[in-house]
Amino acid sequence: MTKRHHLAGSRLCAAVLFSLLSTSVIAAQDKAAKDGGSEKTGELSILDAFSQGKVSLSLLYRYEYVDQDGIADTGTASTLRTTLGYRTEKFKGFQGYLEFEDVTDIGAEDLHNNAGFGSYNNGITTRPVVADPAGTNVQQVYLDYYYRKSMARLGAQEIILDDARFIGNVGWRQHHQSYDAVLLTTQELENANFAVAYVNKVKRITRAAMDADTFILNGNYKFKDIGQVTVYDYYIDLTTAPSAFSTNTIGAEFKGQRKANDDWGYRYEGEIASQSDVSDNPMSISAMYYHLMAGAIYKKYGLRVGYEVLGSDNGNAAFQTILGTNHKFNGWADKFLVTPTNGLQDLYIKADGPLGPTKWALIFHNFSADNGGGDYGTEFDGLVTYKADWGQTFGFKFAVFSADNSSPIALTDTTKVWVWTGFQF
Repeated sequence: MTKRHHLAGSRLCAAVLFSLLSTSVIAAQDKAAKDGGSEKTGELSILDAFSQGKVSLSLLYRYEYVDQDGIADTGTASTLRTTLGYRTEKFKGFQGYLEFEDVTDIGAEDLHNNAGFGSYNNGITTRPVVADPAGTNVQQVYLDYYYRKSMARLGAQEIILDDARFIGNVGWRQHHQSYDAVLLTTQELENANFAVAYVNKVKRITRAAMDADTFILNGNYKFKDIGQVTVYDYYIDLTTAPSAFSTNTIGAEFKGQRKANDDWGYRYEGEIASQSDVSDNPMSISAMYYHLMAGAIYKKYGLRVGYEVLGSDNGNAAFQTILGTNHKFNGWADKFLVTPTNGLQDLYIKADGPLGPTKWALIFHNFSADNGGGDYGTEFDGLVTYKADWGQTFGFKFAVFSADNSSPIALTDTTKVWVWTGFQF
């Protein structure tokens, strides 16, 4: 299918869904008129919807330390993320949300490269990157409309689909990724969820903004006692740099878990996707993605083994996940946020469970090239979290990446350590 034909097809799908939503809105308005408005239905007035809204406040302090071979100085960041939100009550199916965000450096502004865009950059180039540029902004402001089991959302918003592998908010960083978008979701069909979105701007964690002409289609269906099937089509057209990431990704995933008895269970997952270049992408890309995982569960403890491949197109380009929450995958040292042109194979083992009042996880990764052979290196990650009775969370996390001497690309040994605490009001 040509790029132009695919774009036309995506726009047609979106137009059909918008038409269905419009019909639902009109039907809801007609019903409200027949019922005589809020006096007969007991709905709040618009003033009540604002006055009875809810305020939310969250605080997240994090210390991050990075020691990276090849850079003489270490990187240290000490940042506080504060969000203040307000959500109205519903009025005739409508509901609004406004969220302010502030990221503040506390005592270590000049001890790391914050990777900030433009005026947000702290100018430090001799230390490792900790991508948490300080700043204050309106993070989210959107209007929702609810009708039965469907919702339409218009405005600046954070979008997370499935496990955030392809579409996410990069929630690990202090400044989250957000989208100027129209998002439609529905659960009208039993056991199924569908989402479609049009995005015209992506606001990155570096505080850069990328214009976009992007369509997102996602649907899943749950089969009782078996698992969930998800299909998706992500047409990502970035009309400003980096246009080399303008791609179309079509894929499907099946995952589930079952109990063998009261103590034991097992989980499984398989996913496949293909990616091609679109729009003004200067590269010709045809790459595949695979992910297989099998695991065992004993009470609250888990063990899983997985194999993930972000394929290469003959060493010229590779499968990318530009809008995903990539920190969650392929190692917390963030060595593969952008897939090398030789692609990436990630064989991993993960164990997790409780330890007294805490939760822990340990992960081992073995990384290699998908094209041409060669090992990139190995990584060992660990995590411990604790939530106090009063609601405050505490966390400790580390990542140790060891580069292979025969790696086909330039990689360096890297150690990262994080300590954080957060509270939500």
